[in-house]
Amino acid sequence: MRRRRQGEVLAANFRGRDVEGDTVAARPWTVWDALKTYSLRNLVFALVLGVLAAAAGAAIAFGQPKVYSSQAQLIIDQPRAIAQAKDNGPILKLAVLKIKYAELVKSPGIAGPASQAVGVSEDQVVRSIIVTATPLDLLLTLTAQSATKSTAPRMANAVGTSITNYADQEQQNLGVAPADRYEFSFVQQATKTARIQPTARRALQAAVGLGVIGFVLAYVTLQLLAPRPR
Repeated sequence: MRRRRQGEVLAANFRGRDVEGDTVAARPWTVWDALKTYSLRNLVFALVLGVLAAAAGAAIAFGQPKVYSSQAQLIIDQPRAIAQAKDNGPILKLAVLKIKYAELVKSPGIAGPASQAVGVSEDQVVRSIIVTATPLDLLLTLTAQSATKSTAPRMANAVGTSITNYADQEQQNLGVAPADRYEFSFVQQATKTARIQPTARRALQAAVGLGVIGFVLAYVTLQLLAPRPR
């Protein structure tokens, strides 16, 4: 290193070179540098690609197979036991029994008769039925999903009927008198059907999501590939 003579002043290195004239390595071009450099052309191109990605997302969402949903609701009750009870014991027992039958819905004893009533395979019933049972009440909610609008409510009602028959037959086999049996009954049969796929809301979500992702990726890529400003 050259020694500094007396009276010699060190100057700041603004040109990327040291006082001896040696070249200093250029700082790497980063994503942040690319984003800070504004380019109207790249912005327009990225917007166009983002719109195309949004259109593709909407098309994919609308192209999904149609799925319809319908819901039925049962309640478990034991009129004589509840009427004669001095505490909430019978109600707690029924709440536990309700969970038991919710877990049996996809068993052959319940799904089998339901599939025969609807005219579909047992496997389709098992895959298409959703059971909701909370320990806070005596209700059992059955949601059926199907590719056809007419099958969904029929399947939900058929499963509800199958649960009712299964519970009664089980108690009959145990020798429980009819007046002492608990029973399931419909609070509401499945009558209305809603299309859950595809929907305009899901298509909009897909379009916005893919559009934003496509725009960001396109803009960053174009900025990184653009010539580095001097």
